[in-house]
Amino acid sequence: MSHTVDGYLNKVKKEVKHSGDQDLKYYGFFVQEVEGYLAEKPKATMQEVEEYFGTPKNVLDDYLETQQGKALRNKFLRCKKLSYVLRAALVVLLAIIAILIAVRVTDGLIFSHGQYNRVVYEGTPPPDTESYVEIY
Repeated sequence: MSHTVDGYLNKVKKEVKHSGDQDLKYYGFFVQEVEGYLAEKPKATMQEVEEYFGTPKNVLDDYLETQQGKALRNKFLRCKKLSYVLRAALVVLLAIIAILIAVRVTDGLIFSHGQYNRVVYEGTPPPDTESYVEIY
């Protein structure tokens, strides 16, 4: 197969996401169909292959329409939503970690370079012989 058609198949593979045995079987059949098409037209470009079979999104939609019920389509939609939620959570977590590291580094620099001012209260300490309760 040509390099450009491999790119097309990789895009289809990403759309299908191999979440089960049926998906692997479908992808295998689809690859065989593409290879058969390329055997008939060995000089086909990626645009010709995409015109014949459709875009990767259309290939996935055709596959989901052939499946029984809406359960499989819902499974794909849930996986897609879950991946978006996990990506967003990961981004938020990385942002929090970056902020905490920045605060830690800044605090360490301020302390180690003498800019940390500790307030020392001036005054005469009470004599050791008197108790603190009696003084106040």
